[in-house]
Amino acid sequence: MKFHPLLLVASVLPFVPGAWGQTTETASSDLAGHYQITVRSNSSKVVGTSFVRPSVAAGHLETTSANTLEDTDADFTATLSPGVAYWVEITSGGNKGLASIVSSFTQHGLVTEDDLSAFISAGDTYAVRPAHTIASLFGTTNSAGLRAGTSATNADRVEVPDGQGGLAVVYYNNTAPAGWRTSTTGTDDASNLPVYHVDALNITRNANSNLKLVFAGSLRKNPTYYGILPGLNYVNVNYPVGSTLGNSTLQTQVKQGDSTTGDLVWIPNSATGYKKYYCNAGVWRLVSGNNADRGTVALTPGIIIERRDAATNLQIPPNAALYGGL
Repeated sequence: MKFHPLLLVASVLPFVPGAWGQTTETASSDLAGHYQITVRSNSSKVVGTSFVRPSVAAGHLETTSANTLEDTDADFTATLSPGVAYWVEITSGGNKGLASIVSSFTQHGLVTEDDLSAFISAGDTYAVRPAHTIASLFGTTNSAGLRAGTSATNADRVEVPDGQGGLAVVYYNNTAPAGWRTSTTGTDDASNLPVYHVDALNITRNANSNLKLVFAGSLRKNPTYYGILPGLNYVNVNYPVGSTLGNSTLQTQVKQGDSTTGDLVWIPNSATGYKKYYCNAGVWRLVSGNNADRGTVALTPGIIIERRDAATNLQIPPNAALYGGL
């Protein structure tokens, strides 16, 4: 599974001033945090994990070429492990926050799924992180307490974006052999299915009680770049507090129009269901609401962006007033 590759050939990605990144030479001691979210009984909710896993390698890039980043001071064969899903983030320069999946590595080089060479320069800093997995988020043996079952029909479901516009359906199987499974891969272990920092989860609770979940990790302070496909995109906002429709800058990036033609941003309600917003002439409006400006509406950690145009790149920066001094 992977996040949809950015359309890097299509356009130069914009930089939003006011977002600060880390520039450490070694694996960083990031600021940590956690938050709790409730999925109501017999309902579904889009959930963002907000926090990422700590960086395991960081430094300065000596050279960049197509799909390869090189740091001659690093030994990735010593700090990274085969079989682990990693992603690399650029943490300085005009496109800090730009990220790509690491498809392989050598002693001094990172091979990336996306060609970042046109958007970064020698001397830019970077950080490598392992992606979250089903096990890191919910526990290898389901310590988070999702309802287990014999199939995705009678268990709680965790739907993970597959990078191609679809969702992988994951559940915890309680019959031998017990463990995390997907709805399409039989008894194959799904505990290491990666959940990248751009992806929100759609969680369905198939029980008569509420499910309380706690997500923890490191706080990101850089803008987040997304590759957005036509249709529904499950977006992890990355910043647990402080983001609104207005300061997200999405109004300058989404397709504007009315409620039937413009892109929609779905924001979960506190209980169940969603409110949907569209942008018209630079003003955020509520679907089926009045014409009041809704720019101050807070973004929840997980949202859906419904794209009604061709695939594109979008960016959400952190709130500079909150994150600028971190």
